Amino acid sequence: MDAGGESRTLFAMHALRWSIVVTAIAIVTIPVAAFSSSPVSKRAAVKNAQATVRAKMQSSRAPVIPAMKSSAKAVTPASGHALPYTMPITDDWQKKWKLVSIEGMKESLPNVEVIHEQGQFPAFFRIHFPKGSVSRTVWKLYDKPIGGVAAWMNPEITAQSDLYFRYFVRFPNNFDFWKGGGLPGIFSGIQNGRDEGSAGSAYFTWNERGAVHIAGGFSKKLSNAEWMDTVGQFAADGQWHRLDLHLRLNTHVSKANGAIEAWLDRQSIATASDIIFHNKTNDLFDAMGFFATLAGIDVLSGVPKDMSLDLAGFVISDRPVP
Repeated sequence: MDAGGESRTLFAMHALRWSIVVTAIAIVTIPVAAFSSSPVSKRAAVKNAQATVRAKMQSSRAPVIPAMKSSAKAVTPASGHALPYTMPITDDWQKKWKLVSIEGMKESLPNVEVIHEQGQFPAFFRIHFPKGSVSRTVWKLYDKPIGGVAAWMNPEITAQSDLYFRYFVRFPNNFDFWKGGGLPGIFSGIQNGRDEGSAGSAYFTWNERGAVHIAGGFSKKLSNAEWMDTVGQFAADGQWHRLDLHLRLNTHVSKANGAIEAWLDRQSIATASDIIFHNKTNDLFDAMGFFATLAGIDVLSGVPKDMSLDLAGFVISDRPVP
């Protein structure tokens, strides 16, 4: 899992197929002028785009996330925090997490609340989806409130070709999985100036039934799909659930020998060793996609009610996290 005139890309929902992503990117990059000032022509353009996306979507309806534009400048990857690194959740977290600006980030950050309370995590993020809020693309076109959060974080870690990522998510008892959504993941090449359209990545998503998928900037050896089914199932039960992701870059940009492994509550839910990440030579995993999104480019209606989810316990590591 909306930043820009149908162009502030909606990372809020997850890519099912590379062809879908290409379509979504094309939508995202349509000049605003192309819609003209006429509401009728605007709606017609959006409906045509939506029809194309829907025609290619599979029944699971995992949301599509088009490419996001980044203000990141190419830099030489350098040494940073030693790994494992626990990302701090404090009232000044935005400074410590080193935000990389993307379209819609500034508008979505007010949806992130830091909560302090006794319990498993003394501090955690509560991500809000106000009633009527929409994905970034729809937000731009129709001036509706943006829901969730979309940002890149450069935690200043030493970039890696093999990386582990762990965090916890909690869905309240009244949470509605609605039209699907997306959660945080890992990106490569951000320090080299990539944007989401050219970066290798993987992150968790869910469909309207809460079934877990893995989506991102990758494909499998025998498929163009940019997503993976898993045997995982999210639950709106008010409990913390652990998510782990292990990513290993392919040894060459053309070799399908990269790997993705995923766990939910320490139980393996997906594994693949024939992955081609959409990286370029010298790209390494070096950034976190801080996503919490609902719905996608084909959903013009807003979230049906005020909702939120909680995130905590972020650890990036070069080895399995205990």
